[in-house]
Amino acid sequence: MPRKSDSAGECVLIARLSAIGDVAMTIPAVYSACRSNPGTKFVMLTRAWMAGMFVDRPENLEIESPDLGGRHKGPLGMWRLARDIRRKWHITAFADIHNVIRTRLLGLFLRASGIRVATIDKGRSEKRRLIRCGAAAAAPLRPQIERYADVFRRLGLSMDVPFDGLWRGHATAPADCPAKTYIVVAPFAAHKGKIYPPDLMEKVIKGLADHGLDILIMGGGGEEQRQAEDWAARYPGVTSVAGKRLGFTRELELINHAAATLAMDSANMHLSALAGTPTISVWGATHPACGFAPWRQQEGIVQASMPCRPCSVYGNKPCRLARRPVCMDAIPPETIIETVLNLMKNG
Repeated sequence: MPRKSDSAGECVLIARLSAIGDVAMTIPAVYSACRSNPGTKFVMLTRAWMAGMFVDRPENLEIESPDLGGRHKGPLGMWRLARDIRRKWHITAFADIHNVIRTRLLGLFLRASGIRVATIDKGRSEKRRLIRCGAAAAAPLRPQIERYADVFRRLGLSMDVPFDGLWRGHATAPADCPAKTYIVVAPFAAHKGKIYPPDLMEKVIKGLADHGLDILIMGGGGEEQRQAEDWAARYPGVTSVAGKRLGFTRELELINHAAATLAMDSANMHLSALAGTPTISVWGATHPACGFAPWRQQEGIVQASMPCRPCSVYGNKPCRLARRPVCMDAIPPETIIETVLNLMKNG
């Protein structure tokens, strides 16, 4: 690990501790800030196992991981973290792009030491209004990626070098990636309201396989792994890496080499967009108007126009109308298949 900076220049601490998709969405703003301010050191505070998604990162960006289950647990732990960070790095500013109790406490302790602090405006009241009125009646909210960038601007940092994708648009496929053209399907998400029903997703997978496409299914362990392996056993050209724990770096390489990605409103959707892969995203209880659309991938958004959408910002609330989200049932599998094929053809 690097020692405390001896530079008299700026050193900006950035904090976003969870969740995977939200941390992924920080990358465009963080990389842009780093490359726009090459004389400034940046330290990204996030969980150790998420560090792998920061591929080809700028030279002035370091990753720091707190011990949230031990030394840095609770309010006293945040005081220790503030002290540890100040001892290790010459921190001059703190960009709180999480705005939760932990990071607010951290900001309080850092501010007491004379460090400048800027905190993200999550637009919570705007999101509540959008849920009440529906996306059809409310104006789309400021994209989350721009909200992250606003924090750096409030610290007086330049943001004039735009993010142009992981690997800066110059990625080459790893030698051990599959030789055939394939698409990635990431059919899972953290909440039921974001998941296209498995019986309908199976029809999508079958339809794509019938078009001669090779499919690589990504997902977690447990039930996701079982479901993915069942589809892989049932349909030719379908392979599952669900539950294989390949790590973010390897998964990003596989996504980058794919012809397209089909995902839910999930971390894989954001990772695919950042990797520069044509991305088709399926939306149910949540809505892109809340500000969480994938980076530069508006053309691949698939959703049903319903007055009750969105019913949740994060998709963690049960459908008020049925046992499973009616907004997902309203999307025919053929629509998703056609969107995938058209985006591959035009992309």
